[in-house]
Amino acid sequence: MKQNNGILLGHKEERNDGTCSLLNILAARKDPAGLSGDVLINGTPLSNNFKCISGYVVQDDVVMGTLTVRENLQFSAALHLPTSMTNHEKNERINKIMEDLDLEKVADSKIM
Repeated sequence: MKQNNGILLGHKEERNDGTCSLLNILAARKDPAGLSGDVLINGTPLSNNFKCISGYVVQDDVVMGTLTVRENLQFSAALHLPTSMTNHEKNERINKIMEDLDLEKVADSKIM
């Protein structure tokens, strides 16, 4: 698949017999032992910051049902974004993500 910058791409994979999935390999969540080949995006090896510019949520990922959509994203940002980013910068990124995913209307709703 070839995508332009800024494009959100989703992929859903049904559970299988435990074989390596594309997303586990891209997210480096798979032990590379026994794997062979190269991981390329648009013909180029993954950059060192690939994990910083992409996200991966496993199917059975758990979010806090007592928090709102915004609060869950703030919690995730606090865990994953660099400590050098200010809270203002993190909140700007969260707002942009909610806008991109059309979540502004439910931003302050609790996740059930």
